[in-house]
Amino acid sequence: MEHCLRGTQGWQLVPEVDAVAREHDPACPAKVLVEKPTFGASDLPAAIQKFLTEKGTTVEKFRVYGVCTDICVISNAMLLRAFFPETPIEILAGLCAGVSPQAHETALKAMGACQFDLLD
Repeated sequence: MEHCLRGTQGWQLVPEVDAVAREHDPACPAKVLVEKPTFGASDLPAAIQKFLTEKGTTVEKFRVYGVCTDICVISNAMLLRAFFPETPIEILAGLCAGVSPQAHETALKAMGACQFDLLD
C-alpha cells in the first residue's frame, strides 16, 4: 500500500501538528522544517548542520513530534541522537500518535531508554 505520497492528503501534516510546526515558539525561535522521503529524513542532520553553520550558532536542544511515533518520530529522533549525541532531545509525546496506542507507548518507552526527554 502506498503511504504518504507527496501532494496527497496522507502526505500533509494533520492541522493540529501543522499549526504547532508553523507557529512562533519562544522556546524554539529557529525551526528547520525538512521534507522527508521516507520514515527517517536521511538529510535531516546535514540540513540542520548547514543551518547552524549559516547562522554561526549551535543548537541548544531539539524538539521532535509527528504523526507516527513508532515509525517516523522514532526514526528521526534516532538520526538526531546519532549525529548530535550530546544535544538534549525532547519528544513532545502529546503531539504524536502511533499506529496503535500500544505502539505509541512502546516507541515512547524505547526513546526514553535512549535518553530522550519525554514531554506531554
